Amino acid sequence: MTAIATNQPGPLDMAVLAAMPLAAVPLDGRFVALETGRRLLAARDGFYIEAANASLYVRWRIAACVTPWGPVTDAIRLRHGPIPLSFAHQLGKAAREAHPREMAALVLADSDGAYSLRFPPSQATGASVSYSDADYAEDALVIDAHSHGQFPAIFSRMDDDSDRSRFGPHLSVVFGRCNPGGQFEYAVRLCVGDYLLPIPEATFEELFA
Repeated sequence: MTAIATNQPGPLDMAVLAAMPLAAVPLDGRFVALETGRRLLAARDGFYIEAANASLYVRWRIAACVTPWGPVTDAIRLRHGPIPLSFAHQLGKAAREAHPREMAALVLADSDGAYSLRFPPSQATGASVSYSDADYAEDALVIDAHSHGQFPAIFSRMDDDSDRSRFGPHLSVVFGRCNPGGQFEYAVRLCVGDYLLPIPEATFEELFA
């Protein structure tokens, strides 16, 4: 599905189509998921963003509407199987122990399918954390996590800019209320370029075993 509604598509039209193709979900044929890259899908119940790299495959609805095309569902699939459950516990523990400062952590997948949890060298205060992400391949990133100390688990404008700076896909997690006696909480979203899509905690927890 590559048609553009014009007789003379311009360079910008062609560049956008190359960067974000649009495909229709088949009614009769078998839907074939992406192996790599990203695209928009026109499906029966709306439009989905689909993206895939060496570590992660994602498909998530971005707009609800009725179309004549076939059905698909939301999906997040880890290429190398579940992430160790111990990583989830370590992330929460690190967020609490870092209080009152913020913390940053990464979950990466290597080419052999092994996961690693890294706490990169960072500069942190009670209101921000910065770190270098130059020492790993972007398609190895599965989870980018950080904390907000005693503040709520809400993504900031700075978080938005950071997540949009990556091609994706990856998952972004923020921990909040990390202070002793606080009601510890977290929020998760799926990031694919400009698309920052909240996902349920239950969906996130299913990625660990």
